[in-house]
Amino acid sequence: MISRYKMKEQESIFDDSITDSLSVRRRDLLSTTVKVYMWICMILGILLMLTTITMVVEEVLKNNRNNGSYDMMVYVSVFTFVTVTPGFLLFLMSFLLWREVKWAIKFNWIVAGIWCILVAFNIGIEAPEGLLLLIPVAVMMPYWISLNNIQKRWEE
Repeated sequence: MISRYKMKEQESIFDDSITDSLSVRRRDLLSTTVKVYMWICMILGILLMLTTITMVVEEVLKNNRNNGSYDMMVYVSVFTFVTVTPGFLLFLMSFLLWREVKWAIKFNWIVAGIWCILVAFNIGIEAPEGLLLLIPVAVMMPYWISLNNIQKRWEE
């Protein structure tokens, strides 16, 4: 008697494979190595920014007698911008990927291009010491290669 009152569930006109393909997250496209790189970059970016801010505060407190001078303000502003920007970009590169932003890989390519241009200029100016800036590029190369492999699927 109960079975007579049961309502039948309406069949969906869509195939299950359609709904499965819609539920793929961009984060699932990332390999474990890229996820490790992302977290390391986010942590290093934050540490770099905090270290820079600490250095600026220490410099201002040390030179308290020149605290009101225009030259000191310009120095502190330029120093802060030049040293906080790499940490911020390092953090932002990884954070945008973690948040699954569609243009995150393109942003990574822009930062990588700027970094390579700066390394080239630095090698031209300070030949032997400028080569030290190639170390971060070499460390980030597997990260960028992995992003290159998933870029088309990421941007779909």
